[in-house]
Amino acid sequence: LHPTLLAQLLREAIALFRRQCLEVPCSEGGGMVPDLKVGPGNMVVVGDLHGHLADLLTIFHYHGAPDPMGTQYLFNGDFVDRGTHGIEILILLLVYKLAYPTAVHLNRGNHEDGDVQRLSEDGFVEEMAMKYGPAVTETLLLPLFLDLFQWLPLASVLGGKTFVVHGGLPRYTGVSLQHLRALPPLRELPLLPSTAQQYICLDLLWNDPAPA
Repeated sequence: LHPTLLAQLLREAIALFRRQCLEVPCSEGGGMVPDLKVGPGNMVVVGDLHGHLADLLTIFHYHGAPDPMGTQYLFNGDFVDRGTHGIEILILLLVYKLAYPTAVHLNRGNHEDGDVQRLSEDGFVEEMAMKYGPAVTETLLLPLFLDLFQWLPLASVLGGKTFVVHGGLPRYTGVSLQHLRALPPLRELPLLPSTAQQYICLDLLWNDPAPA
């Protein structure tokens, strides 16, 4: 996709995610942890794609394309890095999201972060630079992708019952769903968090399950 068209797609997607985050009050299931309504069809939750476009196409082949009256999807983060088609995956998902906002949902993963992408082998920034050149990447596309990632939900609640998050639960006790919904959008996560909010965001994206 031509970089000018990709930039336009990203701006429209940023506006949509920002609007969805801010327009619905946290008390009504909005904010950074939206309450998603499950439609008449299935809700398919998809884990890490990591730049593997063939995996996404296979999932669509078996479960059907996104459809507000049919199959809905929640993609639970880590769209990029490691594989070679992170850009194509995001283009496809964002086009579907703009066409069917209630049928496609995206959570943020720990790889939707500029520092991680720069440090990862076969990272997203490297992929972008190979396809669009370093100048276009650094001055146009990467800032837009980082703006997009900050507005992706940190988690989602399906039908008021099921909490879906890429990482895990916060390290602090007494953190409610209302607290999580009121978290501020973070463009990039600090490598050394200094506030409780930053630690909570880090835990939601990075924590792995562990024995009690």
